Amino acid sequence: MVAPSYLHDCISVIQPQASKAVASRYYQLRTGHALIGPSLKKIGKRASDTCWWCDRRVKQSREHLFKSSKKWKSQQAILWAEVQKKTKKRKGQIQISELFVEEKCSPAVVDFLRSTGVGRTVPREDGENEAGRASRLGRRIRCAFCVAFCVAF
Repeated sequence: MVAPSYLHDCISVIQPQASKAVASRYYQLRTGHALIGPSLKKIGKRASDTCWWCDRRVKQSREHLFKSSKKWKSQQAILWAEVQKKTKKRKGQIQISELFVEEKCSPAVVDFLRSTGVGRTVPREDGENEAGRASRLGRRIRCAFCVAFCVAF
């Protein structure tokens, strides 16, 4: 199956400047399938869609992550300064969806994603730290009977 030409155009916009992991997050955010609160709640991976980086109870939307999350204030400032330089629009004048459509904004969005955990980091809700989880998974992987089980997680 041949990919539509618009897909090739999209990929060529960010491919030279982004690693595979960053490009993946870019397209997941663009299409609404990123590892952020609402998506994770919808598929049953999190109980809440609130932002895990902020101390306030606010929905972790693309809008929040790119414009108002306290965790990424300095990166947001850089992003929006670059967007304003390229588009002549300030943060309040542009929708997040426009960032992913406007080719001139792509380098700034890629830089933002590269410098943040947006769309990548998903802390566990049960309080188990990642080191403990990795250790537990490592023990499981050594068990030949559990290999198939471990691959699923």
